Amino acid sequence: MFTYWKGYEIDGSSTTYNIVIPQRELMVEVLQYIMSLKIIDRNENINISYAETGDNLSKNVVRKDNIYKFEEWGKILEIIRNPSILDFHINIYCVHPDKLFPQIRKEIYSLSRTRPGAENKAYSYKKPTISPFYYAPNFEIWIDVSFHDHKKTVEDYKPEGLMFNEKALVDNLRNKHLTIKLGCGPGFIYEYAAFIMSKIAERFPEVGIDGGIDCAGGFIDGCTYSCNLYDFERITLTTENLAQTIIQIFEKLEIKPMRRVGKYGWEHEECSTLVLYNLFDVDRWQNEYIGEKAKIIKNISGGKQEYTPEEYEQFVKKISEVELFNSIDFTYYCTCCVKIKDELCALTCIKEEGRIWLEFRAISEIREEFEKELISCGISIR
Repeated sequence: MFTYWKGYEIDGSSTTYNIVIPQRELMVEVLQYIMSLKIIDRNENINISYAETGDNLSKNVVRKDNIYKFEEWGKILEIIRNPSILDFHINIYCVHPDKLFPQIRKEIYSLSRTRPGAENKAYSYKKPTISPFYYAPNFEIWIDVSFHDHKKTVEDYKPEGLMFNEKALVDNLRNKHLTIKLGCGPGFIYEYAAFIMSKIAERFPEVGIDGGIDCAGGFIDGCTYSCNLYDFERITLTTENLAQTIIQIFEKLEIKPMRRVGKYGWEHEECSTLVLYNLFDVDRWQNEYIGEKAKIIKNISGGKQEYTPEEYEQFVKKISEVELFNSIDFTYYCTCCVKIKDELCALTCIKEEGRIWLEFRAISEIREEFEKELISCGISIR
């Protein structure tokens, strides 16, 4: 199987980029520009934590935490413009790769060739996508700014990692400056980080940027960028009769349903029915990470994980009616693991253009041959 990166480090490390600006007044403009990027998810809330000095008599430092909707960004700007603010931390989220606008998606994928250590990889993919297994990919970025040290200067600085506007970076550090720290990972996407940094550098040539090295000391072996844009390729079927099509494919082709086994579900074994992959051990960890959505899915499934094709179709239709679930949630909960040509792949459903589509997600090496087999069975591919 083609390996884009190893990504086996599991120490939970995050990675930081240093965005060094020549004066504090530019900070708001840079932050506003980041929030304007099409890669930022406008449907997610923004969390801010900040410290400010108290009244003139006590001189106490007060720490506050707030959550705002994206359209309330102006309220956050009011906070960080306040001269009494000592530091602040903001959490924002990026759009899932499957929901990117076509032009932005094309630009994001083009950055794969800039990844240090992976520049010479072959990218002959038709419809690449990330894995639908697990809810783990982390599309969150965080921004830290501290005003404590903005008057300090740094001599003989040696930039490392990804570098943008290197001369401006060194010049800014030698004078009074302010550093915006932008962090990501673990489970982030390299191309997302490269996109954000390159856009900032292009828009603000007076701003210098470096950083981004992962927990393994590079850009391909650590956990920081362990979400792979090329895990699978999408094969979308045109059928509207989910159960009948699944039965037809399973009868005519070498496809085996798989279930998760072992303490953490990291192992797999063949079984005779479809198994909802992401409902494994739902009581132990999904409530913690997914909250209210997990409770709803548990009520719908009744704790049932194994389904016949007919039962699977009914389950899919039920969760498609839940307003709380977006299209990514829907695909996540519909995902089953199947073995195709001795490779673990996914059978799932997507919601697009006002309807439900049955979809396989297969590794690139078997995609072309598998598509031909589907067509030979009378299955139409979108």
